[in-house]
Amino acid sequence: MQEFFKKFIRKNLRSVFFWSGIRILAIIQALFWPYGLSRVVNALSGVETRWDLAVFWALLMIGNSLVENFLRLRSKYNLENVSVKLSVDLARFFSKKTKIRPGVRTGEAVQAVKLASEKIQSVANFFKENGLQMPIDGIIIPLVLLNAKIQYFLILLFYVFFYVLADLAVLFFYRRKFNKLISASQAFWGTEYRRVPDLWRKRENADLVEREVDEAGESLYRQSVQAGNVMNWLWISVQTVSTLGKGLAILYVLRLILHSLVPLGDLVLVAGYFDRMHGTLNIFTHASIELATSVIVLRRLNQAVETRK
Repeated sequence: MQEFFKKFIRKNLRSVFFWSGIRILAIIQALFWPYGLSRVVNALSGVETRWDLAVFWALLMIGNSLVENFLRLRSKYNLENVSVKLSVDLARFFSKKTKIRPGVRTGEAVQAVKLASEKIQSVANFFKENGLQMPIDGIIIPLVLLNAKIQYFLILLFYVFFYVLADLAVLFFYRRKFNKLISASQAFWGTEYRRVPDLWRKRENADLVEREVDEAGESLYRQSVQAGNVMNWLWISVQTVSTLGKGLAILYVLRLILHSLVPLGDLVLVAGYFDRMHGTLNIFTHASIELATSVIVLRRLNQAVETRK
């Protein structure tokens, strides 16, 4: 498996590197919008109204957004092509270079391979859509807020800290539930359900097979509901932290504006970047879920199949 990924990366390194660079540039450009809008507000709300400055910043925002749209869409398209190629090459690898481990049922091995292929493609798609945004936003947004006012930066740090704490705490329980869900999925789709065609062709031991299929199906449903419930509480927890964090930041800026300590544009700046950080932290949650589930799925795959010698 490691050899496969090394080969794939070597063959596609130039394309991945180039289009990832374009994607990073588009992400940086998207961060300009809250800053530009705050400059427009400051130009219009100062002691002297500067329409010329407001129009300049507005035109700059529009031009930047047009370029950002083009770069973002082209980079995502080309990274998606690499993702599709990965999925196809991986399917070829599993068919040619692996075999079922002794003592493992064929159906369970097939299900393990299917889940692993789907998970790897899911991770590749995540990288294409959002994976690059998280580190870029995580560096630039704190620097912009620190440059504006250190208090904005400190509120952001507390917000991020409590978000990550809530995410990791609930994720600990989700990993256990997901492991049980994968076991139930392999047992139902990989083993019991594969016996159903026998019921269509002949009726010997039909009652026994039907009962075992029903039991495996009930187990899969139960584990799916339990895992989904933990996932739901995970999102409730982090979204609650996000709402409180953004609300605290906005209330603090309003207090400063009322005392004429900062310009009105700071409200736009802080609201825009905190909202952007909310989206970035949601990406962090998706990333932590993808990582946790990928480890479990790949461990199951390793238990089911081995590389041919």
